[in-house]
Amino acid sequence: MVNVRQLLAQKLFGIHSAPSQTQAEIQRVYTGLGAEFGQPLTYDNITFAIKREPVAHRIVFAVAHDIFDNWFEVEPLEEGVDKEKFNETVQKVLLLLNAKDVFTQAAVFERAYGWSIIVLGYQDKGVTLKDPVLMPEKIVSLEAYAPTMITSIQTDKNRQSARFGLSETYKVKIAENEEVEVHFSRVIHFATRLLDHPWKGISVLEPVWDDLTVLRNIRWGMGQTMYRYGSGFPVVTVKGATKEQIDQYKREWGPLTAQTSMWADENTTIEFKGLGGRALDPEPYYTPIMENISAGT
Repeated sequence: MVNVRQLLAQKLFGIHSAPSQTQAEIQRVYTGLGAEFGQPLTYDNITFAIKREPVAHRIVFAVAHDIFDNWFEVEPLEEGVDKEKFNETVQKVLLLLNAKDVFTQAAVFERAYGWSIIVLGYQDKGVTLKDPVLMPEKIVSLEAYAPTMITSIQTDKNRQSARFGLSETYKVKIAENEEVEVHFSRVIHFATRLLDHPWKGISVLEPVWDDLTVLRNIRWGMGQTMYRYGSGFPVVTVKGATKEQIDQYKREWGPLTAQTSMWADENTTIEFKGLGGRALDPEPYYTPIMENISAGT
């Protein structure tokens, strides 16, 4: 008959389960952000970092929101126009278009991935979004898109064109199984950190990526130090035991840090070494982690 309690203990604590790896391999946890030192970044690496690394989240989101939090005023080019009334009229239109939120989102995408676009929904004579804007009457919608939402881009290949090498049309994924092509005249293209590409900028995270990785590993290492050695390092001595017997003990006992008590015979002793019998002060380990959490919230 199956002992449910025993099975549950095996699942939760690994009791009586033969390890398929050495202890060093079990403890060797990968704590990077995807791309290692000197490696190029992918959009997946960046997305993971923004979601899981507080400082990366702050660099991308907080600054983007700071840029547009105070918004802006619009002044007329013509002389003699009431500036206050003109700005009020423009702001009403921008409010209807949800412009502040859209531009903020575009800034988030641009800071994260190096570039982004806003598609302008014109009321015009163009037949499709792929056509150039023709006799526009007004803008009826704004929508921000990240590079992760753009499946392909056609560039201008005419060497005589002023836009040679720049984007001509964007294929944008607007739903799970739906894409549309959009002409560049219907797009605001954001890329404020151009370096080695005519329209793709670099992510704000790229120059600090290695430092973010170091910071992540430092925090992980501090947490592991407290977890593994906070109350001392357990050393088990079994007199006269063979390697096979020691391996069997390890399988049966599991991680000693998970034990509240254990049974042993007269030939077995357990000592906590490495810290002189003293527990670690948690504050130096706790404070930097809390500061990092604060930076990301």
